[in-house]
Amino acid sequence: MCESINSFLIKTSHNQFIPSIPCPQIFGYVTNSRNGDIEGRINISNIEDGRENSLWIKLSYPPNTINNNPGTINPTKSNKNILKDIQNGKAIIYRVIFPTVNPLPTLQEIIFNDQPNRSTQLLQNNGHISLSAKIDDPEPESRIEISVPAEGYETCGKSLSSIHSILIGENIKPGTWPWLAALFMKGRTNKFDYFCGGSLIAPKAVLTAAHCVVQNESVRKPEQLLIGLGLLEIDNWNYPNTIIANVYNIIIHSDFGLTNRMYDADIALITLDKSYSYNYRIRPICLWNRSNDENEIINEKGFIAGWGVGGINFNNIRLPNMIQTEIISNDKCRKSNIGITNLISNRNFCAGYLNGHDGPCKGDSGNGLMIEKNGTWYIRGIVSGALTDKIKCDFNEYVVYTDVAKFRRWIRAYVDI
Repeated sequence: MCESINSFLIKTSHNQFIPSIPCPQIFGYVTNSRNGDIEGRINISNIEDGRENSLWIKLSYPPNTINNNPGTINPTKSNKNILKDIQNGKAIIYRVIFPTVNPLPTLQEIIFNDQPNRSTQLLQNNGHISLSAKIDDPEPESRIEISVPAEGYETCGKSLSSIHSILIGENIKPGTWPWLAALFMKGRTNKFDYFCGGSLIAPKAVLTAAHCVVQNESVRKPEQLLIGLGLLEIDNWNYPNTIIANVYNIIIHSDFGLTNRMYDADIALITLDKSYSYNYRIRPICLWNRSNDENEIINEKGFIAGWGVGGINFNNIRLPNMIQTEIISNDKCRKSNIGITNLISNRNFCAGYLNGHDGPCKGDSGNGLMIEKNGTWYIRGIVSGALTDKIKCDFNEYVVYTDVAKFRRWIRAYVDI
């Protein structure tokens, strides 16, 4: 159990106050004998041999005190000695170099293999930084995963991960896509199963695809759905700072299903039973605020994240992953396959690489296509439909996305954003 140590003054070259230490048996501040600076030390025991382990810490700074250097976290021993220590059941010690030592950061959370050693919500309106180290047995590798947003959680479109640290095909870390929503549907046995994705755009509003919430030409009843926010493992609903929300209302666009364009106006709003507070795992994405001309986004790179079976394999996944895609013109999309013509209207667009193995698939419907502009993420598309290769997704065909920019007035009629 963690016993907190209160703040105290340590005699260093900076006469710094050392913040309170919630778990001194795991984390501590030490003085570097060479330069007198304060560094962090992390002591992790019970590391499993023969698997990849992950270490993730969260530190909090006062606003406007962090530069562009997020710091480093590395083992204190060589790879060879680390492997011996793991095999002998010894603890591994990590050295944390802070981006600034005046002031020193406050420890907020340590997560090892997605299990928190201490779980406390980050202070709102404080700058915060998260460091991540992967312990690949037998070759440990450390790297920085996280950038430093200083805004409050109410600010839309801010990810804890920088665009440069997001690795395609890798599982998502908490806070990478904090607007990612999971839609669960009640089955015949009253068990709720994941079936579609969505994007949080307001404290009680999730944007998704209309076809996700329509069954036999009727809108599903609110009591048939639950919405997961802040989730990582799709079947773990008990993690700190996650929410399983009831649904108050489901609104689909009135044009959906009225034309011969199968996926025209494939957009829906899900209102939750109440407004939920944001935290580092839950915050909204920004609604697209630029031109709605689809020609201006041709060749733009977008990201899709979720629990679908797309990507390089077709297995159901417990952790969300992400793929990158490229937007193309609707003319190019139509010419690629005559069969996709009936899926395209003037209110959607196509994207894809046609590389045979990357793209959204079953379970990714409703997820947002996200575009980053100057450090802020915007939702421009919603995964809508695609041609299939018999029983599986065909990644040699383009995917059709609802163009969110064409529906901003409709969204704002129901949501105050």
